[in-house]
Amino acid sequence: MRKLTTVFSLWLCTLSALSAQTAFPVQDAVWEEAAFTIAGQFIRYRLLCGDTTINDQSYAKLYDIQFPFDGEEIPSDTIPPAVYAGSLRVDGPQVYYLSPFQDEELLLYDFSLEAEASIELPNITMGNEGTYNVTNVDTVTIDGTERKRIFLENVFGQTEDVWIEGIGSVVYGLLDRGLGLVFDSGSRLQCVQFTADDFVFKPDINGPCWQVVTGCEILSHAFEHNAYAGKIRLFPNPSRGQVQLELPHDGATWQIELWGLDGRLLDQSEHRQGGYDWSRLPRGTYMLKVLRNGQYVFGERLVLGR
Repeated sequence: MRKLTTVFSLWLCTLSALSAQTAFPVQDAVWEEAAFTIAGQFIRYRLLCGDTTINDQSYAKLYDIQFPFDGEEIPSDTIPPAVYAGSLRVDGPQVYYLSPFQDEELLLYDFSLEAEASIELPNITMGNEGTYNVTNVDTVTIDGTERKRIFLENVFGQTEDVWIEGIGSVVYGLLDRGLGLVFDSGSRLQCVQFTADDFVFKPDINGPCWQVVTGCEILSHAFEHNAYAGKIRLFPNPSRGQVQLELPHDGATWQIELWGLDGRLLDQSEHRQGGYDWSRLPRGTYMLKVLRNGQYVFGERLVLGR
């Protein structure tokens, strides 16, 4: 009887683990995507920052930041302003998207799907719908937790889509359905940053992840950023490690942060007139962030060479 009770308890624990779901984020998350159109390639960041109420429903606000991209590096020296890109709403296993140009929300994900199921999903980019068939469902361990993974046949004939609970599509990115070669437009997920948990997910462990945008502080200070863009100067850039930074003399307290593209904070200090010596760092591309009285106002890509 004791053995039977033990087996039954283990079965209940297993059932509970399988039924548990990793909640989809509604804040502190950044999707980094490589995208291409007939106009060229770019790196796009989609950030969940803040909340709002629309039609008596609570939503998480979504913003886009886009960097020009030449296939090798991000050429922009400053962070472009963020653009409102719609809102997300999570209802259990379903995730809904509300475009800034429409009044009716669209089903984005349904993580309750099981193998051999079918689902009608809108194509956010083109506005049409298609029937997606689930080919397989399993689980994958991410950041120490088991998450459901759903494989879907792509109705546009492109690469099979793969969803993971709490992340979304790990093939095409947050919103896209993989138009690819059909419409000469598409995207690829590079990584997802969960800024509150200091965790980064990469679909390919060896794949790229620039992480130039590291959180939501850039949004509320986009206008300040533009205002200071002509008053802050970093030189020489590229540099061998000895760097000078000119800032306005306005009585404010200025702080400097140097970030690696892997999301690590490498240096943090109040501004010093003698300049900065980062020659100990490996050559490569870094992100310099300038804060005024504790608030982010400026960012610039810094290239260290030999």
